[in-house]
Amino acid sequence: MRAVVVLLLWSSTVLAQPRRLAPLAVVPADSQLLARLDLLLPASGPAPDHREGLLAFCRKLEKERSKFSGDESFLRHVFQRVGQDYYQRFVAYQPFSQLLESGVYNCVSGTALHFIILERLGFLPIIRETTTHSYLLVALPHRTLLIETTDPANGILVDPMHIWVREQRYANGRPAASISLENLQGLALFNQGLVCYQRKDFAATRSLLGAAAQLYPASERITTLQHWLAGRSEREPGATGVAASE
Repeated sequence: MRAVVVLLLWSSTVLAQPRRLAPLAVVPADSQLLARLDLLLPASGPAPDHREGLLAFCRKLEKERSKFSGDESFLRHVFQRVGQDYYQRFVAYQPFSQLLESGVYNCVSGTALHFIILERLGFLPIIRETTTHSYLLVALPHRTLLIETTDPANGILVDPMHIWVREQRYANGRPAASISLENLQGLALFNQGLVCYQRKDFAATRSLLGAAAQLYPASERITTLQHWLAGRSEREPGATGVAASE
């Protein structure tokens, strides 16, 4: 009888324990976050206080983590806080620096910001690229979440069927690819190159495309535009036929 009582007491104690978060991956050092920012920001980019502000933002989120019952609820909190603290208005093709300076975001810069914040918090986000869009997948112990950074109100999908439908819509008949942050920055430079081309600043276009190709040499759209531009005179502007990531 005593053994049964002890077992019941032990079971009730275990059942009463609050559900804990999944163990964190090793949190990257602040120096890694700063290295990521060095990749994403130009040498003449935002003042150092923007970098320190992002570090402080991540540290505050890290301290708040224990208040949440699980990884999913914490991710929702992080997503909401990023939208509240950084997002002001959507403008396609603008560089990452504009997001930190004035809150101007798009799918590329928003995906980059969420990636480096989630990485700093110990998650393992995956950047996905389609012909016209980028977004994130985050693998948790028992499920994978999709994060649509351009939808601050309803940008987290958890239902596998909803995620599948959304990815099919993004892909538009062409499967999405997983890419690195360096590749994503290559796409950002490609977008800026398209803007310069539309302004007929062909020297800047070639320079940006060259830098983009170094970061994402396997990108078909970058190499296609490079070859197309190389075969045209600066006096022969025209439609490139190459899609940008908004």
